[in-house]
Order: sequence, then C-alpha cells, then structure tokens
Amino acid sequence: NADGDILDHIDIGHWGEDELTDESCGTTMPTSSGSPIPKKHINGFGDCNDTTCVVINTETETFIDYDNDRFYIHLEHKGLNFNPDVKDNTTIEIATLKDFTITVGGDSIYYDDLTQIQLFETENNSGVFLSSSLLLTTADMPDDLSFLGYASDDALAVFHPGGEPVADDDVNDRTHKVTLKGGVAIQDINFGGDGAAEPLCKNYIPVCNREPEERKILNVKAYVFNDPFEINGPTVLGTLEEATEKVETQIEQANLLWAQACIEIRLLGSIGLVDAPLKDSESILDNERVGSDEQQTIIDSFIINSDIEVLQLFFVNGLSTVSDDTEFEPQYNAGGITAQSNGISHEVDLNTFVFITIKQGDSRRNFAHEVGHALDNIFEAGCDGDQTTKIHLFYPSVSPIQNYFERYEGSLRRICKEQEQISRTVITGSGSGLGNRLLQTY
Repeated sequence: NADGDILDHIDIGHWGEDELTDESCGTTMPTSSGSPIPKKHINGFGDCNDTTCVVINTETETFIDYDNDRFYIHLEHKGLNFNPDVKDNTTIEIATLKDFTITVGGDSIYYDDLTQIQLFETENNSGVFLSSSLLLTTADMPDDLSFLGYASDDALAVFHPGGEPVADDDVNDRTHKVTLKGGVAIQDINFGGDGAAEPLCKNYIPVCNREPEERKILNVKAYVFNDPFEINGPTVLGTLEEATEKVETQIEQANLLWAQACIEIRLLGSIGLVDAPLKDSESILDNERVGSDEQQTIIDSFIINSDIEVLQLFFVNGLSTVSDDTEFEPQYNAGGITAQSNGISHEVDLNTFVFITIKQGDSRRNFAHEVGHALDNIFEAGCDGDQTTKIHLFYPSVSPIQNYFERYEGSLRRICKEQEQISRTVITGSGSGLGNRLLQTY
C-alpha cells in the first residue's frame, strides 16, 4: 500500500483522500436552514464550479495518488535485472476474480480481464520493481456521464505517470473493477525471445478482509404502493414493469456505492406491490406527499411483519418535511426512520424504515444515501468529523437544490474510512449509539 506495507486484502477505492482541503472551492450554497456553506472539495478533485468538481487526472497527478486504498505491485526478481547500470523494467499481468475461492478455469474466472502492467526497477541493479499506483473500483455506473466530461470508475482513462491517458484494459490501465466476492490475481510474466509469455509466479489477494470476515450483508424488503387514483399508473412508480425496474435500479446503485464499505445489499423475496394503508378512512396517498403522520401510519400497519435485521423500504408517491413551508426543501426524495435516529420522533421499536420517492429527476442515489443514515445512526455527517453540515456523499446528483450537499463536496462516489467503520458497527441490546442492528455476517 501507500505506506509500503504488504497487503493481505485490498479495498475498493474512494476516489480521493479522507480529508477535506482547506481551500475554498467555488461559490457558497445554502443549507436547509438558509445559512451559506463554503464549498470545499475532497483531495482527489480539482477545480469546482456550481455544478461539480473535476476529478484530478493529469500526467503528473491523478485522483488515485490521493486515495488511501490505492495499492502497488512490488516484485523482487534478480533475474530480471538485465543491466546493472540502468533501471530495468518488466511486465506483469493483473486481473480481478469473479470469486476469490475459484482460481482455476482459464479466462472464465476473471471479472476484469488480464491486463499488462509495467513495473520499473526502483534503483539500478536492485532487482526490485514497482508499478504505478492502482485502484479497485466497482462496475461502471450505468448513467451517462458525458455531462461531466469523463467516464466513471473502471472505464475512466487515467493518466500513466509522465504519459497519456490509458483506456480500459490497455497496458498500464490503473483502475480495475471487482465485486465483494472477488479478489485480485497477479502473475509475473517473462517475455522470451519468441515473444511468448510464461508465468513465473502467481498471487491472489481478496477484496475486503477475510480473516476476520469484514464483509457484511444488508437485507432489504421492498414495497411499492398501488396508486388508487392511477395518476402514475397502477403503482406510484408507474406500470408493474417500471416499478420493478426502478426498485432494482435503486438496489443496484446502492450496491455499487456501499461495496466501498464491504457491504452487500440483498433484496429479500419479490417486491411487494401492496395497497397503502388508510388514515381516517382515506388512503394516505390522497395528496401529493406522505408526511410524518402518514409515515407513522405505514409503520403501524407494517411493523407486525417487520424484522429488526431487515430494512423495510417503501416507495411512495411523494414525501413531505414535517414543516411543509421551508424555502429550500418543499419536498425531499427520501427519508429514513430508525429507533435510534437523531431528531426523529417516530417510535418504531428497533426496526428500520426508509421511505423513497423518485420523482425528482429519477435519481438513482436516493436509497444509497438513506442506507448511510440507517447504518451509522448519524443524521448528517462528513469526513472531517463534522456531523452537522455534510451528509453521505453519493454520485450522481442531478437536482440543483435537493442534492446541494452532494454537489458542494464535489464527490464522484465516496464514504470516508471513518464512516465505513461506523457503518459496519453492529449495536446489540437496546442501547443506542453509532452503528446499526441490521448487518449480517457475509
């Protein structure tokens, strides 16, 4: 890793450092209370404007250089020190495994294909070779990122030091996609006179710590309410096909983001297409927004079938703040309620409920964001230790108002290391604190 330690596992990268820079980044944007916040960016992102911050990616500096989860390939091989008077170089191959426990089976075992990486001798006549910094990512986000000017994740062409941007799977590709089941496969190759590549040695390293097991599972039960007025179609999310696609997309996006914390999100059973409960003999969906009273009605109706270890996810036609006349939040996209949440008045025993509406730009990141609150039991949190001014930072954010927190941080996708650890902390008993009662061992 960056400290020169030998790794027994590799984590998925953060696209930057865990620290905010002291430098202001662009203009200020209002908080929900109306107070301005200086825009700052996380190391790994450069110039900012009111729309986004630009990822650092030049021939002399890239966002990978700031990432605490970056790693290097270190090879000691005296036989490759061909010329004692110069720094030699050699080539290895790197790939990621679909399943870390399966290392035999040809190319079918790989999630990201074998890619050649150049290693350069650290000193003349040393026989010690080192790669440039590399980063694991999850699969590319399905969104069109052309408005940002670059591709995401594994598809992003990162500069090779002193060279040009390297396309995905080309020699010296620096980003490699992986899943939580997988790992990294590295093999040294020696090019003989006939150009044939012969493996000299192989090494396999898992994603996330396996001893002890660090990976966790978040089980989710999802419900979509039928629309009694058929304003949106038979459900509040449209047709049955549209509803299924939107729910699965939210789960998929959350998985891409929370893999960074070694957490896998699993949808239990089929999506529940159900009628909304009644309040005072009328459907709670009789207006455009489900407020706090209606949310309590949902909880009261479904808590008998809920489970402390399963997050209950409800898709509704709209959500309202407790006070519906605030200037900057007339409507919000998602809300999470847990027994131990700060500032939430609902009494829900030890169960966790999340409410989602995805009308505003059909954002993919609503559920991923609420998962953060459900897991760490912090209302709003930032990587600099301030738990009042920043929230979980997830990409993409499209709305210029509702997602201003994500925007001013300029984050592509990240959860700071401290937040990862808190989110994996499981609370036992009836006490409250940082963490959750939801996660199960992988």
